Amino acid sequence: MVPYAGDPDNFTVEGIPRHLYPIRHCNYELKLQPPFEVSDDDWGNADIRVPPDFLEDPSTSKSAPDGSMAQDRVSYAFPSRYRGEGMKEWFAAGVKAKTAPEPLPLNLASAILGTQATLRRDGTGGDTRYTGTLPNEREVALYCTATDWPNPTCSAELPIGNKGHRYGIIFPPKLSGKLTRMVRIGDELFSEAARRCEPPRRPTQTGGN
Repeated sequence: MVPYAGDPDNFTVEGIPRHLYPIRHCNYELKLQPPFEVSDDDWGNADIRVPPDFLEDPSTSKSAPDGSMAQDRVSYAFPSRYRGEGMKEWFAAGVKAKTAPEPLPLNLASAILGTQATLRRDGTGGDTRYTGTLPNEREVALYCTATDWPNPTCSAELPIGNKGHRYGIIFPPKLSGKLTRMVRIGDELFSEAARRCEPPRRPTQTGGN
């Protein structure tokens, strides 16, 4: 790994090239063009970030800012197994153990997020779970934290390719109505990696901010 060496324009603090995304457990690196950049967090994970403006204006060249505010970016990670087992599997385990409700239909997410149902109330509520299929027939599992936390996030996980791979997206709940666009971007980012990389041998945790 190339050291940071005081070059923040080209390397993250952890020394990862900002425009070369390493695919874990696969001898493949994804070359990125601005405004796509690699970001790393305090847990040693690497994601690809893009500013929210890119969803509306693909010609934008500005980068998403550094820092912990998920409201300032959309983040992508490949491969992904949410919490080590997969988001759909985590949902199912919660339902089976009677510690979580059945996921809501995905097409209701935009209407529900920001309502009373997604507020933390006593500090423990407000998170919501969704599963379903987008208009482009992409299957998605979606988990969102309470929308009145200081830095709320939604995490989506979906399969890609025919080898059992998945990728993840992290974004602010206010962008939930643009999920189809975010998935289209993710498919373009990771389709080649999903084709080149061997099938996952066992669940592995995703990067995430």
